[in-house]
Amino acid sequence: MTNKVRSILGSIFGWISGLIVMLAFKDNTKKTMTIAAQAICISGVMIAWGIVAAILLIIPIIKIIAAILSPAVYIACSVFWILNIVKACQYDTVSSTEIPLFGKMANAIFGKVIAKGLDFEPVEANGGAVDPNMNGQPNPNMNVNPNMNAQPNPNMNPNGPVNPTQPQQPFNNPNDPTNMNQ
Repeated sequence: MTNKVRSILGSIFGWISGLIVMLAFKDNTKKTMTIAAQAICISGVMIAWGIVAAILLIIPIIKIIAAILSPAVYIACSVFWILNIVKACQYDTVSSTEIPLFGKMANAIFGKVIAKGLDFEPVEANGGAVDPNMNGQPNPNMNVNPNMNAQPNPNMNPNGPVNPTQPQQPFNNPNDPTNMNQ
């Protein structure tokens, strides 16, 4: 799953999906972590305002103020939530995924967690699969094989890379149906 998809999923369902994206994936970029943290903050503000408004609605004099402010707070949070989703959809084209107000709040609350994110998007290079234990760097010993889900390729030479100056030993793969030496 790409970081763009994780960002979109992390922002769509609020604090639940934000927490899942932040905690379940170890190879998130800082942009993905920021979008997920902002989703948590937006949801947190909406929940906190709901609690405060419920308490204020009990008090007769302040009831009118709470009744007027509640729709305004929820509309504003909804606008920021949609903006966060738009930023997640524009993941590849924007340099910063922070949205006003909630970007600073997310950095203040989740700054240490966001800092653990990668500075770059993990990429597959040279036909190698990304190994999560190598901090998103391609592992040359892994080979992308759709039937094997990025496991070591059994057809790869077990003696290491081929050296053209030395004669190579034949490699007999016991799983190969064309292998005549079984």
